[in-house]
Amino acid sequence: MKWEPKPAPVVNMAQCGKEVEIDPKNFILIEHPDEPYLVIVMGFESDHAGARFTHPNIVRSREKKFEYKHYGQSGNKWWTSHPGTEHVLVVPRTAINLRLVETTGYVEIEIGGHVIRLNNSWGSWGKGTTADFLYDEVGTCVNHPVADLKAVANAAVRGTHFEPYLFYDEKEP
Repeated sequence: MKWEPKPAPVVNMAQCGKEVEIDPKNFILIEHPDEPYLVIVMGFESDHAGARFTHPNIVRSREKKFEYKHYGQSGNKWWTSHPGTEHVLVVPRTAINLRLVETTGYVEIEIGGHVIRLNNSWGSWGKGTTADFLYDEVGTCVNHPVADLKAVANAAVRGTHFEPYLFYDEKEP
């Protein structure tokens, strides 16, 4: 089943503080609200056109094996993997709108009129509320349409303090 975004109010990310209220029981918590950029890592399986996409605003690309967990009707689970590519883009927060929708782990943003679904963590946040956690470096769900990738690449910039970019598994502990 294909995901389709629903209409939602938005707020520009550059105007957000640490806590963004979606409704009284749901929040987005922003790790460093004063950081002027958001690093977005977009992944694509190797048979998707996004895997071969190039643009001068891509900070870095690399091959990656994407792992997926599946659940059967009886509750059993199994894993599959697919080779692919991930692209790193650094986007000014002034170019990003947060969509104020309850997401439970998939914060939605808008860049250049395109809705991008992030794959991030969420959890309970006291007193019956939940929160999505939005860090300075985020990943998207795999295989967004190429039009979404183009919109992010067109909004992205180069020459920030995130270059040269190191992936999490390349950083020292």
